Amino acid sequence: MDSGASRVLLNSKYITKEDSNRKTISASKGVNGNISGMDITKVELLDFNGIQLKNQELITLDLSQLEEALKMDIHGLIGYELIQDYDLIFDYEKLKITLINLEIFDRYKNENLSEASLQRVPLELEGHIPVVNAKVGDFTYSFGIDCGAESNLMSETLFEALKKETKKIKTDELIGA
Repeated sequence: MDSGASRVLLNSKYITKEDSNRKTISASKGVNGNISGMDITKVELLDFNGIQLKNQELITLDLSQLEEALKMDIHGLIGYELIQDYDLIFDYEKLKITLINLEIFDRYKNENLSEASLQRVPLELEGHIPVVNAKVGDFTYSFGIDCGAESNLMSETLFEALKKETKKIKTDELIGA
């Protein structure tokens, strides 16, 4: 799952070359600049545990680098377009994500989360990225939430202003769309 991806991305490694519904995209932008090798493939049905996309054109991209880095097969990334109509609960201890239909959240909360300590954090969408405002030192900053990100990413223009408020600073090589 990648809330930082606006759309569902399929790993082109698992899409056959003979697919006649494939269209080529020249490039797109990612955290490292331009990303090449993206195609669009029409898929009749994508079913994510009952959440479905039917007759959709989905982006395909070679995700081999991500598979190698994480040492696992990755057939695709679930992006915003598939989860936009659901509340999400991330349980990092259990490595579990729960998607809840917005219409039944209150009932779900009463039945399943009555003992849990929940905290609502107001956010706004900027495009497809959920953004929260947080105070750091004397200033308020906007932070995008990307559940697919492996590292925190900070604008270079803000680094000097936030450096004294930041711990365990290190440089990381980012791979991603």
